[in-house]
Amino acid sequence: MNLSPSFDFGAPQQTAVARLCLQEAPGASPVALPHSAPTVLAPAPQKAPGASPVALPHSAPPLGAPASHKTPTASLPQGAPGASPVASTHNPPRAFTLVELLLVIGIIGLLTAISVPIVMQSLAKARNAAIKAEIDMLHMAIMNYKAEYGMFPPCFDSVMNQGSPAGQHIKRLFPRSNVLTEFTTLQSRSLLRPVTPTNALTSWLSGYTTDPRLPLTGGPRQPLYDFDKSRITAAGFYHPTGTPGSPYIYINASQYSNNPAGYIAAIDLVDGLPFNADSFQIICAGRDGVLGGNGADDDLSNFWPSTRKEYLDSLSQ
Repeated sequence: MNLSPSFDFGAPQQTAVARLCLQEAPGASPVALPHSAPTVLAPAPQKAPGASPVALPHSAPPLGAPASHKTPTASLPQGAPGASPVASTHNPPRAFTLVELLLVIGIIGLLTAISVPIVMQSLAKARNAAIKAEIDMLHMAIMNYKAEYGMFPPCFDSVMNQGSPAGQHIKRLFPRSNVLTEFTTLQSRSLLRPVTPTNALTSWLSGYTTDPRLPLTGGPRQPLYDFDKSRITAAGFYHPTGTPGSPYIYINASQYSNNPAGYIAAIDLVDGLPFNADSFQIICAGRDGVLGGNGADDDLSNFWPSTRKEYLDSLSQ
């Protein structure tokens, strides 16, 4: 059977019809397909103002290839006239408003008002704890003094001769010494000063020399306590750090009621007797620098567990 198909290779629809017509009939001889002339594409028509986008033509697909494919459309470049605007992804920084700033300042002020008293109270307790710890160490030093020499040292002597409390005390400790000569030598060196409750600790805990005949002037003295020399005043007062007006006060039991210096031993309000009635008292005015209840009442001692105020509060509970 002779087939004489007539088709145009330029259009996709006619190509599809040609392929259908070229199917071999049963018992027919193979048919040779003639070569087609090259297809010449016409120039695309120019787009008129306001016209719709023009579809770009495609060349016909090769024989045997699937005919279904999408036809691209021309699109306008970004920024060209008629193109849709593109949203920017950059967000400018946002500043704080006055209300927000005032709110933050108010919160900071509130937190400060709450925390500052707590911090100050904690610092005061830490300082008092340091003073209490040093009082306990001074207490142990005086106890070691008694263990070494058999008695507590006096807390007051305004005369400083061989018959005064200080002179008698040294004579008992060093019978071979000449107390009057010792005091005269110290006076010539401008080192002799009356003993008071405020300088008694440095006077006695500075120790003695190794010469029993010259216990005060026969060489370097062997201290019984390691004093911080930066906290010893010219008058011999030893005070806590930062409080030169609140020295440590020493009062021995034998001079509780016979103390012309005016320092009165603290009385236990429970039984009406002095604290440490058979030994001694060490007292410090604390951070307020005032003995008694006229200030913060934070006096510390070697007999109160904590401050005087806390002791009095415990009695009222």
